[in-house]
Order: sequence, then C-alpha cells, then structure tokens
Amino acid sequence: MYRKHMLSLIGLVIVSRVVLIAGTLWWNAVSLPQYVSMHDGREYLVYSTRIDEYNLADLPHETTRLFPGYPVAISGLGRMFGKPLASVAVSVLGAVLAVMIFHALFRDFWLSAYFAVFTPSWLLYSSLAMSEGLFLGCSLLGLYLFHENRDIQAAMVLGFATVVRPVGVLLFLAIAVAMFMERDFRALVRFGIAFLVIPLVWAFISKLTWGAFGKNFATYLERDFDIPLRALIVETLRPQVSLLKKLLVWGHVLLGIGGFILLVWSWMRERTTLKFVLIVWLGLSLVFYFMLSSQWTFGCLDRFLITCLPPILLGLRRILPRHPVVYAIILLLGLAIGLYWNHNMIHALDTKGLI
Repeated sequence: MYRKHMLSLIGLVIVSRVVLIAGTLWWNAVSLPQYVSMHDGREYLVYSTRIDEYNLADLPHETTRLFPGYPVAISGLGRMFGKPLASVAVSVLGAVLAVMIFHALFRDFWLSAYFAVFTPSWLLYSSLAMSEGLFLGCSLLGLYLFHENRDIQAAMVLGFATVVRPVGVLLFLAIAVAMFMERDFRALVRFGIAFLVIPLVWAFISKLTWGAFGKNFATYLERDFDIPLRALIVETLRPQVSLLKKLLVWGHVLLGIGGFILLVWSWMRERTTLKFVLIVWLGLSLVFYFMLSSQWTFGCLDRFLITCLPPILLGLRRILPRHPVVYAIILLLGLAIGLYWNHNMIHALDTKGLI
C-alpha cells in the first residue's frame, strides 16, 4: 500500500504541473523558452549560462541577489535536455522529491496529497523556472536525513539548500536549536561545520569573482526590513492595492499563523524532536517574512511562504477535509488560478515587449 500511495503521489505532482504548463502554452500560444522567461526565470537562465561559460563576473548587479544552487542544477541537466526544458524539469522533480520525502516522514497519504497541490502558489512556482521546487526538495531531504540520525549528510544537504535560497539557514538553525536543547554539543559542532562547507565554497567563489565574500547575501540584504507585520498593515490600508491582492496576502498570513498555533498545540500533546524542529523552522520563517518591508512583501509573500509549507500543512493536518470531492475542487481551483496568473503575466510581458 505504501508503494502504491507513493506512485500515486508522484503521478499527482507530475500530472498537475504538466497540465498547468501545457495549458499555459496552449492558451497563450507561447513557446517553452518564452514560458520559462517569466518571473525570475530569465535571470536564472542567464545565471546558468554564465556558470557554463565560467563568467559569473558579467552577471548584472540585480541578478547577483539570486543564489547559484538552482542555476547549477539547470546547468547540469541542461547539457542533456537544453536549458528551457531543464529549468522546469528541475522545478517539477524538486516538487516530486519534496512530496515523496514528506510522505516518508509522516506516512499520511491524504496530507501528502494536499501537499502536492497546496496552495495555488506552490502549484504555479514549482512549474516555472523558479527555485521553490528544488529548495523544498532539498530542505525536506535534509530534514529526513536528520530524522534518520544521519546528521553530517543532513547538514551538507541543508548547506546546498541555503545556496538555492538563503532561508535554508532557518531550517539549519531549527535543527541546531533542537540539538542544543538535547545538549548534544559535539554533534552540534559537527553539524555546524558540515553545514558550512558548501556556503563557504560559494563564498570563496564570490570573493574570486566579485572581490567580496558573500556577494549574494550583500545584494539580498539591500532589501529593507521593518517591524514584523507593520509593512503588511500599511499596505493593507493603502487604497491603491487591489482587494484580491490583500485577500491573497492575508490568506497566506493566516494559514501560516494558524498552522503555527495548531502545530504547537499538537506538539504539546506529543513532544517529538521532529515536531519541535518544525515549530522552530516555521516560527523563524514567519518572523523573517513578516519583517520584510512593504516594498516587496505584498508582491511576493504567497511565494515566500512556500518555503515553510510543510510545517504549515502538518499544523493543519486535523482540519483538512479528507474527501475526494473537496480535494478535487481544491486541485481544480489551484490549476485554474495558476492558469489565470500565467495568462495575466504573459499578457503584461507581451504588452511591454518582453516576451
């Protein structure tokens, strides 16, 4: 039964994203190279090309805010399939890995099936040339290895996840806190050293390329931060922001907060190390994202919260309806919203002559 469930989940992840990709290409009469150029896709593909050319110094300054893990993966797979196909393949395969490991960790088919398609933003961004699919796949693999007491391997994987998206450090910190609470100080030192290997290698490459350690981190931190939730409240009160955008943002905020509260409640009844790590991971992620300024939070918060979707879903575990009809409605709504978002993005890019 476990194998059957796993195969069903893999099929669900792949088919839902292929439908979204194929539907977008057909509806908007665009090619795959045009499709993968949406959002940050164009920059990631340029990044990957510069890696192939050993010419990172020519990256545009704004693109240096992006981290190299996803472009490296595109570069590796692109040698066989070409970069446009490789870029979406990495995203979809990352989502497959994430759902498989989620099911291996929690052995709950319905919850894993929800994770495969929850939310529309997760469906969308794991079918584009974006890093969310790869990041969650690596993060959950690191969490699984930690759960299996393979700390060094877990740390190395999380180190790579951090050079995919810098918020990977938050899951590392959550595990480090758990180790500290258990007074396993030797294991904590080994874990920390192993985690730093890949980020330090990248830091030295950054020094050789741009003359500065952590160039990506410096560009990333040029974004400004604020008191938690202040920016969200300010933007919510602005009449220029559409009602749909406000509902989208606050829907994700409430999902995050609700998932955190319910996860803490679950941990109080069953105090496992894994749940504790998930609580700290989600808590750190929420504080970080809620401190982002209004300049970019409202446009991206639904996408940012994808990175901590697993603990949110585990918190919501008991209130998600386990009924095929309800699930089908959620899946179809997610696909419809994803197709609509892609259509609007392509239309906007076409109007500006960018596609």
